[in-house]
Amino acid sequence: MTEPEYRSSSGISRNVRITAYVVIVGLIAWFFFAWLGLDRHVLDAAGESVGSGLLLLLIVSIAGMLLKRG
Repeated sequence: MTEPEYRSSSGISRNVRITAYVVIVGLIAWFFFAWLGLDRHVLDAAGESVGSGLLLLLIVSIAGMLLKRG
C-alpha cells in the first residue's frame, strides 16, 4: 500500500502546488526574458507569457480528459 499524499486544507496535493509554482516562476521568467533579453515591447512580452500559460492549461486539460477516458 502506498502512503497517502499530503493534502493542505485546500485539498491540493503538495506535488501539484510545487508544479504550479514552478510553472508560474517559469512564465514570469519568460516575460522578463522576452522583455529585457529579446527587447520586445512590454505588452508583447506579457502577451507571450499569458499565451504560453493558456497553452499549458489547454494541454493539461486535454491530457486530463484523455487519462480519465482510458
